[in-house]
Amino acid sequence: ADFFLLVTKAGMSWPWALLTNSFTAISAVIMGSIIAYEVDVSANFEGIALAYGGGVYLFIALTELSESLLHPQKKQSLKASLLCLLTFVVGATCIGLVLLDHQHCSVPVVVVTEDGEVVVEEDPHAGHNHR
Repeated sequence: ADFFLLVTKAGMSWPWALLTNSFTAISAVIMGSIIAYEVDVSANFEGIALAYGGGVYLFIALTELSESLLHPQKKQSLKASLLCLLTFVVGATCIGLVLLDHQHCSVPVVVVTEDGEVVVEEDPHAGHNHR
């Protein structure tokens, strides 16, 4: 989606857009890897960070791109509008796939057996109606 915006909205050439987009993506991956390796974050903070990143993505998409989808200019073709929408859907799907495996809660479950014994089990989805 960034590459598409750099070429269409910013007017960059394909090679220059590819170079700048690759540089920013690689630097983000390197910094993220360093932070993930060096810093021990809780599952709660990880969930907040992922939600914040998804929110920023949605904010930018809805404020910057929705205008061209809702009010297309005469020179903008239906194909360009659909391509813009497709890049948004692909990005939102990628974020959703990352969040599918995120474990965000660990609530101990207290079970009383028939013998009256109290057993505490770790169930990360207790009380949240998850499957």
